[in-house]
Amino acid sequence: MRLGKTSADCGSVTAAELARIRWLHVVYSFGSLTTLKTGDFDGLTSLRELRLNGNSLSSLPAGIFDDLTSLEELALAGNRLSSLPAGVFDKLTSLTNLDLGHILGPDGRSNNLSSLPAGVFDKLTSLEKLWLDGNNLSSLPSGVFDKLTSLEHLRLPNNNLSSLPAGIFDKLTSLEHLRLSNNNLTCLPSIPSSVTSLWVDGGVSSCTVIVTESDGTTEVSEAAGTTSTDTYTVALDSEPTANVTITVTSSDTGAATVSPATLTFTTSDWNTAQTVTVTGVDDFVTQSSDRSVTISHSATSSDDNYNTIIIADVRATVVDDDTAGVSISESSGATAVSEAAGAGHSDSYTVALDTRPTSSVTVEVVSGDSGAATVSPATLRFSTTNWNSGQTVTVTGVDDFVAQGSDRSVTISHSATSSDDNYNDIAIADVTATVVDDDSPGVSISGSVGITVTEASGTTNSDTYTVVLNTQPTGNVGITVANLSEILSSAPSAATVNPATLTFTPSDWNSGQTVTVTGVDDSLDQQGSRSATIRHTSTSGDALYNGIAIADVTVTVLDDDTAGVSIIESSGSTVVSEAAGAGRTDAYTVVLASE
Repeated sequence: MRLGKTSADCGSVTAAELARIRWLHVVYSFGSLTTLKTGDFDGLTSLRELRLNGNSLSSLPAGIFDDLTSLEELALAGNRLSSLPAGVFDKLTSLTNLDLGHILGPDGRSNNLSSLPAGVFDKLTSLEKLWLDGNNLSSLPSGVFDKLTSLEHLRLPNNNLSSLPAGIFDKLTSLEHLRLSNNNLTCLPSIPSSVTSLWVDGGVSSCTVIVTESDGTTEVSEAAGTTSTDTYTVALDSEPTANVTITVTSSDTGAATVSPATLTFTTSDWNTAQTVTVTGVDDFVTQSSDRSVTISHSATSSDDNYNTIIIADVRATVVDDDTAGVSISESSGATAVSEAAGAGHSDSYTVALDTRPTSSVTVEVVSGDSGAATVSPATLRFSTTNWNSGQTVTVTGVDDFVAQGSDRSVTISHSATSSDDNYNDIAIADVTATVVDDDSPGVSISGSVGITVTEASGTTNSDTYTVVLNTQPTGNVGITVANLSEILSSAPSAATVNPATLTFTPSDWNSGQTVTVTGVDDSLDQQGSRSATIRHTSTSGDALYNGIAIADVTVTVLDDDTAGVSIIESSGSTVVSEAAGAGRTDAYTVVLASE
């Protein structure tokens, strides 16, 4: 086996013997070992420790260590390495110690690495110690240490680092010892809490962004007003080498917005706190609980210390001001309708939801007495877009032709159905509608108001009038028709009536019934006409019609009798003879013309 350009001859070694080698040290040759060739370490599958420090290696061939799958320690310090091939350590999954610095070479430096390939350590998940001190590193790739979750010791002193990527150490959850001294660092990114020993130059502060919430929390209300906004401030913890722009983002702009959306810090105002205002957004939706909004921050800068630096989130609580409900607005504050057609026959009110539902809401409208008042429409439908647009319900009075004695009250109820649990079966206020009664109980007399009949038989001997109820009774109404003189005394009547009794039911109350008045011939010369009064009296189980006042009918009876004495001569004349016997006498009669 030969190592690079050295003349060290390992003699004839079998593959089996190579596989048994556990330690290989080629150290401190001080210039004699300058190169390695691909395959120099092939077959050393059991090698645990390889020390090449203190030589003059300026480069490593790709794949040089691929056979060393059992290697635990690799020392390359004190060489002249200026770069590392990508993936050079990918097969060394058992490696626990990697020394790329630590021991100074002949020129006083460890190595001359100015940069590291991205992902160069990603396969070294068992690595516990990593030395990179004494190189020429001016920057580190972001995330270069992210896979080294077992790393306990990390040495980076004596390089040319002026900044470190934000969060570069955040994944090193096992890190205990960290050396960063003798660099050009002005600030540090976040350091894992597991670190117990930190070596750093004096005067170096934290490269952090300070977020300060007023009162220690951020809480806003959906409702407009003094509580709808809250603020917090942002400032840098150390001076950057270039402008730092921080973008502020709300995770839910439908719940809370932020202003301004970007903050810019310069080298002159980096420590002047800038205010972010958080404003609650009213979504008009009833939430089961207050909402939580995450406000995140991202930084961009040509200063690696601050570029993509991790910044704490702000969690804003958005207090819900919405309560599910159904609002009813009555015109003039009340609902009143009349039974009578025309103005006032109908009234209206509007219905709207108080909050935006998550699905459509159907409201059924029901009149408690459709015989007194009807409603239209009977169904209202609210969607997620028209939920706050009032829908009109029209209430119309129904004429029942019944005298109520007072106005009626009708309850209009509402019920809701929805797949939104906040609105399904929600309680909705009733509307009480007053129905103004236009019906007055009464008995109307029509036909001949002043009736005139004669005593003499014939067409003028009788006359008629009709009787009808003004409103529908709740029970039968009986009306007695009689001549007042017969009611008050036993004096003979000047006129008779027929029928003497009228009966109205709730079904024929508005059908007029006829009363016939007939003059009575008394054979007396009344010296003029007689007068008769027809009186009507009612009885009913309907209190409004029982004993109700009914107009009398006055009857004039024309007399057909004239006082006088009539002499009736037999044969039209009176003739007597002087001679005795037939013809000697004659007769005539005398009779009164009237009683």
